[in-house]
Amino acid sequence: MKSRIGNRAGGEPIDFRYRIFRTRPLGSGAGVTSSPSLISSVQELRTFLSGAHISWQWADQSVSELVDAYDEHYFEDHVLVAGVVSAGSGSTRVNITGVSRTEEFLTVIFQLDRPAIGTADMMSWHYFVEIGSSDAGDLPLNINLPITRGNQNRGGRGWTVADR
Repeated sequence: MKSRIGNRAGGEPIDFRYRIFRTRPLGSGAGVTSSPSLISSVQELRTFLSGAHISWQWADQSVSELVDAYDEHYFEDHVLVAGVVSAGSGSTRVNITGVSRTEEFLTVIFQLDRPAIGTADMMSWHYFVEIGSSDAGDLPLNINLPITRGNQNRGGRGWTVADR
C-alpha cells in the first residue's frame, strides 16, 4: 500500500540531491519528526551530527560518508537541509520527491510508502538535501509532514508518528 503525499507546497521546483540514513531512535528520539535545519558550513554539519548522536544510532560509515562528502569546497556554493523523520514501522520507505520554493517557504516534499503489513518497530531516518546556496536564499524551511516531538514517556504509549 502506498501513502502518497503530493506537492501541496506548490511553487517553483528546485534542483536537489539527497541522502537518507536509517537511524534507530534511542528512547528520547522515538517519534520525532524535526523541523528542517539549514547547514551552510562544515562546523554546522559537525554540530548537527553531534546533536543527532544523542538520540539516534548511526552507522559509523554513515557519519564518515557525510563528513567526506560535505567539505569546505562543497559549502562554497551549496547548503544542506537536514532533519529527521520518524515512522511507526521500520518497513516504511522514505523518499524525497521534490524541493519547491514559494515567496514564503523553501519546502522539502516527502513521500512515505508503507507496506500493507508493517513491522512493529519504531524507525527514524535522517535526511540531507543538497541544494544551491542561491536557491535556498533566506527563506524559512518547511516540510510537508507534521512536526512532532514524540513522547517524553518512554513507555511508548501515545507516540505521535509522521505516517499516521
